[in-house]
Amino acid sequence: MNKAYNMLTVDSYIDSIKANLEKHSDLLVGNLKNIITYNYFSE
Repeated sequence: MNKAYNMLTVDSYIDSIKANLEKHSDLLVGNLKNIITYNYFSE
């Protein structure tokens, strides 16, 4: 494979990750807020 094709593939992959994060950011933030409230130790 040539370098230009590899860069295009990497750029496409990064763009798809960004697009999916933007679409699901509300869900992600909600899940992270829930995780923060978990009790990870026993008293």
